[in-house]
Amino acid sequence: MAKSGIAYGVVILACLISLLPTIYMVDISLRDSVDSFSPVLIAGHHTLDNYAAVLAHGEFAGFFVNSLVVAIGTVILTLLCSTALAYAISRLKVPGGPVILLVVMSAMLLPLASLLIPITVLLRNLHLTNSWAGLIGPDTALGIAFGTVVIKGTMDDIPVALEEAAWLDGAGSLTILTRIVTP
Repeated sequence: MAKSGIAYGVVILACLISLLPTIYMVDISLRDSVDSFSPVLIAGHHTLDNYAAVLAHGEFAGFFVNSLVVAIGTVILTLLCSTALAYAISRLKVPGGPVILLVVMSAMLLPLASLLIPITVLLRNLHLTNSWAGLIGPDTALGIAFGTVVIKGTMDDIPVALEEAAWLDGAGSLTILTRIVTP
């Protein structure tokens, strides 16, 4: 009992320490302009005027909508592409499936920094800079590898007998994917 209490104490202490940067960030955002550069951890005077100024005079709403569109678009496209690819490799037994999976997995080995210049040049040549498509496309492409590996692992755990039963009832591959495998 004493060992578990000590373990819980260490975990709680680690959580509190990891929250310090977030607490400091919120504290700085609530400071007035006089105390904003004060080196103390928690300042004495707090105000919500900074948030009011950002919402009233800044372009926060536009930035928020951009982030929302890019995030939702990326997630939807990544899920669709990863699910289709994982299903093809896992269940449809396409020729060269293991090689395709190996190529997809090897894409995760590339460091992101080595892809920044080629992606930037490609987006500039396709006139997609400063657009949602210029953000959603590369984000989706970079997420497909990880999504495919995770979804394929999950699909491999689904019993094939469920799909065979649906196939005997007249369901096609798309119906099996959308009504049995994906849920």
